[in-house]
Amino acid sequence: CEGDQAAFADAGKSVVFRREHRIWLRELASGKEQQISPEAWTHCSFPNASPDGKLVAVASRLLAGYNIYLVPRDGGEARELVKGVGTCDPRWAPSGTQLSYQTETNIYTIKPNGKDKYQVTFGGGVQHYAGFSPDEKKLVYCQGPGPNGPWQIYSVSLVVDEDAVVLTKEGSNLYPDLGRVAVTPAAAKKE
Repeated sequence: CEGDQAAFADAGKSVVFRREHRIWLRELASGKEQQISPEAWTHCSFPNASPDGKLVAVASRLLAGYNIYLVPRDGGEARELVKGVGTCDPRWAPSGTQLSYQTETNIYTIKPNGKDKYQVTFGGGVQHYAGFSPDEKKLVYCQGPGPNGPWQIYSVSLVVDEDAVVLTKEGSNLYPDLGRVAVTPAAAKKE
């Protein structure tokens, strides 16, 4: 289908994606589509469905700057989760108990009820595109010296206080996926 910024939903039976700055859900077997973002919303991006499929996290520029909202898949009122300049790219943890998101420079986590906001990255430059490990003990993300990179992939623990570990050192690397990246402190430190 036409669109971009797709992410799987419903255990891989559907995808959420952006088309013409609105968020859609498409059932893969039937091809049936429904618009998820409210009609009045413009400039939506980075949709990500909760593991149970009931909510879609969306960045939308309704007012000044982007904010993150949780939009019920089957209708109902959207709820603002994070407000702030440059907040975007929400990603659910596998358990659905927290999300990660980025600001213009750093990565944060937050619970779906809006509580326990936690700043994960503090390094210089820009950090983007975070994703949780399957056990939710780590985040993997991209870091670059400025908004145009070059990007390297890093991993950081969410359970122990330790410095982030660089996983790539050459080229420019974007959009890490912990389903495809092995993240172990011993292996990462040997590089």
